[in-house]
Amino acid sequence: TNNSDRQSLTYTYDAAGNVTGVFAAARDVTARRKAEEELRSARDLLEKRVVERTAELAEANVQLRTGIEERMRAEESLRETSEYLEKLITYANAPIIVWDREFRITRFNHAAELLTGRTAREMIGQRIDILFPERYVDAVMDLIRRTMTGERLNVVEIPVLHRSGDV
Repeated sequence: TNNSDRQSLTYTYDAAGNVTGVFAAARDVTARRKAEEELRSARDLLEKRVVERTAELAEANVQLRTGIEERMRAEESLRETSEYLEKLITYANAPIIVWDREFRITRFNHAAELLTGRTAREMIGQRIDILFPERYVDAVMDLIRRTMTGERLNVVEIPVLHRSGDV
């Protein structure tokens, strides 16, 4: 008997060992071979895509790590700068008052407390215009608005109202 994927042969013999007949069976395996080849091609393509995608993901991972490291360095630098400015504002001998776009006070250092007779705790969140005598409020707020547009003023005296009523 000879068995292959394509055909099978069976021989019959007489008593003397001579071949007296042959039985042959064949089957068409074209579709199976084609399917196997398509499967092999698909597997090869998939393996190639896995390798490519793995490389892409590895590169993306490197970029993410680099971005995270850069962000961490920037955050550290920002924290250091913030600490420096915080100390500068807190310990400065000059009054420093910081406000937001709505003119609400966000920082009020110790020298500003001494100048106004008011504590930072009571001033944070208040509008800055409460620090000026009523007759000067419009003029001072106009100066402040002009500086917020980028205008630079060399020397300007701003009357500041002390808690006692003194200017």
